[in-house]
Amino acid sequence: MADTFNGQLLELLNRIAVALETIASRMEPTESTEIAPEKLERPLTAPVDPARVGPMSPVVAEEKAIDASHPLVEFLAKRKIAVKTLPEEDEGDEVLGRLAQHIGSRYTTVKKLLDAIKWSLRNGKPINLFMKNERQEVVSNTCQIASMLHEIAFLTRYRYERSPKCLLRAEPSRFPRAINFFTGGWLERYIKNEVLSALNWSRPGKAVHVLQGAQIILPNGDDFELDLLVASEEDIYWFEVKSGDYQQYVQKYAKMSSLLGLGPSHSIMVLADLSRTTASAIASLFKMTVVSIADVSTFLESVFGGPADPDGLAMPAATPAAMTPTATTSSPGTPTAESL
Repeated sequence: MADTFNGQLLELLNRIAVALETIASRMEPTESTEIAPEKLERPLTAPVDPARVGPMSPVVAEEKAIDASHPLVEFLAKRKIAVKTLPEEDEGDEVLGRLAQHIGSRYTTVKKLLDAIKWSLRNGKPINLFMKNERQEVVSNTCQIASMLHEIAFLTRYRYERSPKCLLRAEPSRFPRAINFFTGGWLERYIKNEVLSALNWSRPGKAVHVLQGAQIILPNGDDFELDLLVASEEDIYWFEVKSGDYQQYVQKYAKMSSLLGLGPSHSIMVLADLSRTTASAIASLFKMTVVSIADVSTFLESVFGGPADPDGLAMPAATPAAMTPTATTSSPGTPTAESL
C-alpha cells in the first residue's frame, strides 16, 4: 500500500511541475516582443510627481560618518546648525558626474528632452519628441544625451526615427536614483563640477572643502538640505540650484542666507531658466546672487579671483546683479577636493 501511495504522490508532483513550467513559459516575453506604437500613447506606469521626490535625496541606506573637525561642519556648528546626515558616495557618482557635465554644457540644446522627461514622469506616458524643425546641433546633442541615458538604464526605451519623421521615442526609468537625477540632481552635480573647476583654475594648489547634499538641523529644529557648501582659503560659498520651479523656495533661501551670515555675494542661487529682468528682481528683493546656468562658468571664474572680465561680470556684494545669458565653454578638469 505504501508503494502505491508513493507512486500516486510522485505522479501528482510531476503533474504540478509540468503545469508550473507551462505557466512560466506563457509569462516569459520573447526577444522579438514589441509594443505597437499606437499603444505607446497610453500610460505604461503610474505617474510620478517629481515635486514629491526631492532632488538629490539619498537613494542608499548608508550614511557617511560626520567629521566634527571638518571646517564646514565647524562653521555650521558656530551658528548652532547641526549636520544630521550626508549622502554616501559610490562608484556611480563618477558616471553621473560626467553625464551631468555633458547635459549642463549643452543645456540650451537638450532642454526640450529634459522637459519631456519630467513631463513623462508626471503623466506616466512615453515621450514622443518631434525634432523635424530643430537645428542639427539640437538633434545631435539630444540624441547623444538620450543614448547615454539609455546606456545606464535611466531611459528604459529609446529610439530615434530619422527623416522624414524625425521623431524621438523614449521612456524614463522610475528608479529612484534616475528620478532624482532628472528632477534636479544633474544640475547639482554640474554646479559642483564647475565650482571645483573654477577653483582649480583660479586658486591652484589651495585646499578646498566641500559639503554636498547635507541634511542639517537649524537652531529652531527645522530640517534643511544644503545643495552645496564650499570653503577655499578664507572664503565660504553657499550654492542652491533649481532646474524647475523656484518661486516657493526663494524666501526660504533668503532666510537661510541670513542665518549663515555669508552675505549676498557668497549666497548664490543658480537657476536653469530665467530672464535678466526676473533674475535682477530676485537678486534685489531677496539679497542673494542669482545666476543663469548659461553664465555659471564665467561667473565663477570671476568670483573666485580669476582675470577681470571686460564686461564686468563680477557682482557687487551690496546689490547683486543678474547675469546676462551668454555662450560659455566648459571649465578645465575637476580637481580633487576634500569632501565630507
